[in-house]
Amino acid sequence: IVYKTKDNLPQARIKERKARINNTKDCFALNKNIEIRGKTIIVLDDITTTGSTIHEIIKLLKNAGAKKVIGVAFAH
Repeated sequence: IVYKTKDNLPQARIKERKARINNTKDCFALNKNIEIRGKTIIVLDDITTTGSTIHEIIKLLKNAGAKKVIGVAFAH
């Protein structure tokens, strides 16, 4: 449903919190061929530190009309 739109640095290479948050801004887009309006979607992330990646994806999905978005990370 979601794909990256720019080739940014891996989050693991960035130490500062603010830089990590800025690194994921406007980095994702939605596949327009998949209808998400009114659906509940679970977003899986392998690891989270600041939560900026998963936050950006959740925001994108909710703005597109997802009824509910649940973020889950395997490690912190």
